[in-house]
Amino acid sequence: MEYFTGPGHVTQWNNASPDWYCRKATNDLQPGGTFSYTMAARDGSFSFDFGGGVLYRRKNKKISYTIGDGRKVDVPV
Repeated sequence: MEYFTGPGHVTQWNNASPDWYCRKATNDLQPGGTFSYTMAARDGSFSFDFGGGVLYRRKNKKISYTIGDGRKVDVPV
């Protein structure tokens, strides 16, 4: 689970393509917590923050969260 959720690990695997990278990651995966990932183009032309709030977490089973535009996501882990 640490490799999937740990901020130091997220920055290693979270990218849309080789042209992008995750510059910074923060996670508080407790209900009511938040997460934020700063995504950036490797050429420095653009960056944005992707984040949301944690609704539910059942250890080693499921994480439910909302992203910035209000959509709900359920991830089995």
